[in-house]
Amino acid sequence: MNKILALCLGVCLQLMVNVSLAQTSSPFVGTWKLNVAKSDLGSEPPPKESTITISKDTADLFSMHGEGEDSKGNRWSWAWDGPPDGKMHPFKGSSGQQSVRKEGRVLIRHAEFSDGSSFDARATVSADGNTAVEETTWKSKDGKETKSKSVVDRVSTKVAN
Repeated sequence: MNKILALCLGVCLQLMVNVSLAQTSSPFVGTWKLNVAKSDLGSEPPPKESTITISKDTADLFSMHGEGEDSKGNRWSWAWDGPPDGKMHPFKGSSGQQSVRKEGRVLIRHAEFSDGSSFDARATVSADGNTAVEETTWKSKDGKETKSKSVVDRVSTKVAN
């Protein structure tokens, strides 16, 4: 009986380790801070602060939220949870929706907002996993396109639950 119990505990422990490793092996999970000096935000004034945290990256759920302070001192935040299936899912507490899909170390996002504006973005995580570059094409409600390049540095791979 003790051998069976020990075997079951060993299998359970291995499964927990495997699940933990699968979650942390994502190149996206962690907290990322905008590096204004390396970014090209076009004609827009840079924010005083901008941080994105990706807390889940599984086949069924990709969870991310952002927060910061714009150039005028106004605080902002957003959150999005959904499967990384390339289909539109709503932002939490916002009038927009976003699709997310992954291609290796590249995160591809498309968002549409109730005012008619939208964006398409491709974020590529560096080989060492410490930096990501997101190239974004923004489209205003009147159809005007602007491009930006955001460089973010990983602050932490640990995410509070």
